[in-house]
Amino acid sequence: MVRLKNLPHSTLFLGGPKGQMIIEFVEDKGFYIRAFGQGELEEWLAVDEQLPADWIKVDISGHVDDMPRRVLVSEDIALDLAKEFYFSGKRASGRLWVRSIDLMNDTRHGPR
Repeated sequence: MVRLKNLPHSTLFLGGPKGQMIIEFVEDKGFYIRAFGQGELEEWLAVDEQLPADWIKVDISGHVDDMPRRVLVSEDIALDLAKEFYFSGKRASGRLWVRSIDLMNDTRHGPR
C-alpha cells in the first residue's frame, strides 16, 4: 500500500466473498478508501474525523471532483482499515464511515 504513493492514479483492490475495499492515494492529501462489507449493498467511505469538514477539489482516478477533506485519511488509518478488512471482510467498526450516496446528496458545498 505504501507503494501507491509513487504510482499516481493507482488503485489497490482487496476483495473476496466477504466484501470489497478499494484504496487510492491522492497526492498531498491522503488515502481515499471505499468499501462494501459482507452483506452490505451500499458503498461506504472512510472518514478521518480529526480533519476539517471543508470541501476541496481532489483528483480520484483522473476525475476531479469536490469532496470533504476528511474522506482522505492518513496512511496510519489506511493501513489499519486495510488490515482489518483483509482479515474480517468487514469495515472497521471503530472508525467513522459515510455512505457515498449521502455525499452526493449533500448540498452544503454548492451545486454539483
